[in-house]
Amino acid sequence: MLNDENGQPVKSANQIKSISNQDLEKIEAFLQGCVYTWCNTKKKEAFCAADFVGGTNKEWKGTPPYTLFSSRLEQYRREYSQESENKLMQEHLIRQE
Repeated sequence: MLNDENGQPVKSANQIKSISNQDLEKIEAFLQGCVYTWCNTKKKEAFCAADFVGGTNKEWKGTPPYTLFSSRLEQYRREYSQESENKLMQEHLIRQE
């Protein structure tokens, strides 16, 4: 199950705000397929989330998790951009004093 920004389980895509319930269902089905495949091909090996969505797995375009990644990336860019603007403004104001 996915967690929200506060670490609480996500019950609907409305908690993520940037993806639909349909996208959330696709992501869950995709990850369930990853687990099923791992369990059938590597029966005695433990796994972690990074085995499915990290490490050498770098090309996600066209997969359900990419929807979540791209929405989070846009959110990060907006927040980072705002932080940068604020920091530049503060530096500018300090120089003027």
